[in-house]
Amino acid sequence: MPDIADTLDLLRFDQLKRDAEMALNLWEALRLAADRGETPIIQHHAKQLTILTRSVLALVKRLGEAEPDDARQ
Repeated sequence: MPDIADTLDLLRFDQLKRDAEMALNLWEALRLAADRGETPIIQHHAKQLTILTRSVLALVKRLGEAEPDDARQ
């Protein structure tokens, strides 16, 4: 029988999949901006990737925990 941590991990895995998809899109957008030499757009996407990466790392640290993720509710 799954416990609370297992149930929360399923939600976290779903969020990680969405975050991974977002990261792929951001990296592609950054690549296209680099092809065009658009420095402000590159900087913007780099900042977004930084925020997303930190969010993902925080979520990964929560895997296996039974406490809900406050920021994700």
